Amino acid sequence: MTNRTIKKVSGFISLIMVCAITLGLIGSVNIKTVAAENDKTTFSSQITATQNAHGQVVNILPEEVRLWNESEEFDIDYLNGLYEYSSFHKEFNAGAFNDFVRVREIYRQADAFNPVNNVLKWKSSLENVASYKVRVAYDNKFTKCVQIEENADINSGVVLENPMTGKTYYWQVIATIEGGDKVYSPIFDFTVEQSLRTITVDGVSNTRDIGGYQTAYGYVLEGLVYRSAKLEAITEQGCETLKNKLGVKTDLDLRGEAEASLPGNKANPADCENYYVSETPQYAAVPDNGIDNPARFEQVKYIMSVFTDKDNYPIDFHCAIGRDRTGTIAALLKSLLGYAEQDIINDYYTSAFATSAAWSKDNPLIAIFNVLSYLNTFEGETLADRTAKYLIDNCGMTEDDIDAIRNIMTGQAGYEVELPEFVDEDNYDGFSFVRFEQFGVETVVKVVANGETVEEISAGDGYVWTLNGSSYDFNAEVSEDITLKAVKANTYEVKVLSTGAVDAEETLITVEEGAAFDFADLEKDGYNFIVISDEGKVITELTVSRETTLNVVYLQK
Repeated sequence: MTNRTIKKVSGFISLIMVCAITLGLIGSVNIKTVAAENDKTTFSSQITATQNAHGQVVNILPEEVRLWNESEEFDIDYLNGLYEYSSFHKEFNAGAFNDFVRVREIYRQADAFNPVNNVLKWKSSLENVASYKVRVAYDNKFTKCVQIEENADINSGVVLENPMTGKTYYWQVIATIEGGDKVYSPIFDFTVEQSLRTITVDGVSNTRDIGGYQTAYGYVLEGLVYRSAKLEAITEQGCETLKNKLGVKTDLDLRGEAEASLPGNKANPADCENYYVSETPQYAAVPDNGIDNPARFEQVKYIMSVFTDKDNYPIDFHCAIGRDRTGTIAALLKSLLGYAEQDIINDYYTSAFATSAAWSKDNPLIAIFNVLSYLNTFEGETLADRTAKYLIDNCGMTEDDIDAIRNIMTGQAGYEVELPEFVDEDNYDGFSFVRFEQFGVETVVKVVANGETVEEISAGDGYVWTLNGSSYDFNAEVSEDITLKAVKANTYEVKVLSTGAVDAEETLITVEEGAAFDFADLEKDGYNFIVISDEGKVITELTVSRETTLNVVYLQK
């Protein structure tokens, strides 16, 4: 088929230039306040976000931890450089294995991988504000709130606690004016970059999420399994985070009953709903103590069986410092879930960034490799297959046990685990957003109760409000979120002169200015219109701006 030129009247280019100039003039306009019958229908531009808004992607992982976890090979020299270490520290460690207070003084005051860039900040030009409330949710109707701060400080902002990665968060500020009136900010949103998810629990070191990776069995969900150091020093605030905000139901203690009962230690110190305790093997190729020791197989089965029951989730498992025994079980679990070996290795050594685990440099750094090497001695095409073979043949688990762990951790139907969500009385459940847009800029947002109509506002001289290219009927009931666009009220004629498969014929269409014209809607004798540009590309639609003639249109079945 020969390429031909499509002629359009020159006025179209002029309109584009006018729109561009107009956009430049009004691009900085904030959402306007619209008078309304109740405070849920008013968004005020007097409250604006100064951080974590406008759809940006935010990285919450500190730079050094991110670079380590993205590395594709093991770099022992780089890892050693992360330790705050000297010969004095080595001498100190020899006689102070459990002296955590002094270790913190020598090494890190706090875990170096605590989340960053997770503070929500705003400014306000309102007067006589009695208090601010900030709410955060996974949806813009705030029916699934993950955090609600009733007396938020405008100066310090609100810390979004332990955000999940790869998630989009919506947040809003509600100001209560002296006297009781409420003013609602626009709804802000941002997305957390996919990465390792590190966790802050006050009084507990070395805490992070097992999930957040795509494997052959599906996406391993975050929020289901955490690994940490021991919980003895957990504070009241830490318990609130662990049990109510993260929803942890099960404390899986890998220290064994004897160690858990030593002076200074305590069984189930966070008072979780479920408590399991077991002696735990450590690494492989370790005399009498590795996962390769037959005397330890029953312990492995007991520990891994905790993960087969969805009623145990969310789970936190830990030993003393959260690195060696915890790292061994984490490697087993991740291997079973189909993680890449390098991701398992990087996760293990992320403990180097933690207060509790960074100081004991003398442990054999090769140990985690021995775990993977041992698992790879079993039959199977993948590390996941070989790990399952080890757990079934050596430890006595079943295929159903293996499937249960994989299905729960990837959220398969029937295996879903409910995570904590909070209800806010100011949510927009049962309401719809009506956005008014002019020249591509959102100028007004109204909130309308489902089944009600939205009040019309002026679109400007010569403009009308349209929905999906057609004039909007303001008597229509609103039942879903909609965007109304202001377009010129004029209509124009489109003349189509057809050539090619059938005799030339003029087709006349009347289209509102600014509306999209789809050639696929036109046909004659079973033939559809196709327009070809000079470059040989098919033009599927035209936005009408003036009376337009298309003088080369082919027809094909």
